[in-house]
Amino acid sequence: TALEVILLSLSLAGRLQHERRLREQAQAEAMATQRRANERLEQRVAERTRDLEQLNRRLEQASRTDALTGVANRRHFDERHAGAVQRAIASAGPLGVLLLDLDHFKRINDTLGHPAGDDCLREVARRVAMLLAGQDGGEALLARYGGEEFIALLPDLRPPQAQALAERIRRVIAERPVDSVAGPVAVTASLGLVPYARGWHLDTLFGQADRALYQAKRSGKNRVCLPA
Repeated sequence: TALEVILLSLSLAGRLQHERRLREQAQAEAMATQRRANERLEQRVAERTRDLEQLNRRLEQASRTDALTGVANRRHFDERHAGAVQRAIASAGPLGVLLLDLDHFKRINDTLGHPAGDDCLREVARRVAMLLAGQDGGEALLARYGGEEFIALLPDLRPPQAQALAERIRRVIAERPVDSVAGPVAVTASLGLVPYARGWHLDTLFGQADRALYQAKRSGKNRVCLPA
């Protein structure tokens, strides 16, 4: 009987130890499984966060970009121009504002169709943007201001430099026709250029640019004018 009790005790002890090892193994496997699940979850969260950040950046970029031409839209320009003027005031540096309007654009739309007009807007924006990107000095900002009208900030350019740049822009627009869905289209633009003057309010600056543009229109179009 004593031997049977000893053998039974040893058997029970072995079984308990075996069951404890199984429980510990199951717990370790459960913890490993949970850890892997947490790691996968963290990876998915990180991926989703990156995707969301990229989407937000694309949405922010889209909200600041003109969908047709790919240059800045009026909202982005309005956000930037006040800061550019303030920097010019603080640094006593020059700043030019260039207002550009395509000539006879309504006639292009009416005779060749709006898709051809859209091609003209896209190509003009591309040519001007490339020319501005190649300038030394401050970073110029080109924006579609509405319809067939574009506006550009020209920082760190003295009036003679800004006027020479405006003439190059006029020439690069007129030098060759635009390839449109309706065939080649001859395009020209009238430009109004205003150098910033100390003490001017923003409304004065843009009012002067608008008057210079209309002076170019009244003077025969396809030219650059400064305020009289």
